Amino acid sequence: MNKKSYLTLFFLILFLCFRSVMAQSPTASSSPTLEPTIDKQIEKLKEKIADKVAELKKSDEKAIAGVILEIKDGLISINTIDDQKLDVKYDDALSTIYLISGAVKKEIKLSDLEKDDYIIVTGPMINNTITANYIYQDEEYIVKSGKVTEINKTDYFIKVLSLEKDNYTLDFETYSQTEMLNVKTYEIEKTGFSKIKETDVVHFVLKKASGGREVNRYSIIKILVIPQEYFVK
Repeated sequence: MNKKSYLTLFFLILFLCFRSVMAQSPTASSSPTLEPTIDKQIEKLKEKIADKVAELKKSDEKAIAGVILEIKDGLISINTIDDQKLDVKYDDALSTIYLISGAVKKEIKLSDLEKDDYIIVTGPMINNTITANYIYQDEEYIVKSGKVTEINKTDYFIKVLSLEKDNYTLDFETYSQTEMLNVKTYEIEKTGFSKIKETDVVHFVLKKASGGREVNRYSIIKILVIPQEYFVK
């Protein structure tokens, strides 16, 4: 709904409400002391109309997510998750930015955002520009599945061929959570790096920010191992 439509809606509802008030008000011969009461009723109606218009505007909001390409003069250029280039307009008076870390949400400034940060933006969009009401700086995760093709027991990493035929190098860190399916009880149990074998199937979660050393090399957040024995039973 465009600005003209909002104004039309505003005046139409105001006109109908005014008629309703006048129909309930006393005739011209009534005491003028009732006029303040009518004014109050009209003010309340105006407030309700304003709330409704705000609600309609909110319903037109969009939500997009992507990686920051550039920040310049209050305009944030991003590459969205579906590979589109969009601009995010930041306004000091209207836009609020939050850092999301686990279950904690903390308000931050535009100057805290940097190139390659992953953000989620909500607000009205016109053409390829979204005017931000809220910007959330979050961590982007990768969730994949594949088959183990190599195990390096010296440097504690494995290589995996994903279902999409991409090769990943996955580093095990002290914080990595490793679990394995027990092929006898079918229960998920905690396990260690030494239990993983080539041709095992793995489902893994990565933090995209943990990459950068080489293409498709990441530190593991969590990995579930399905032993090869499960598929030959």
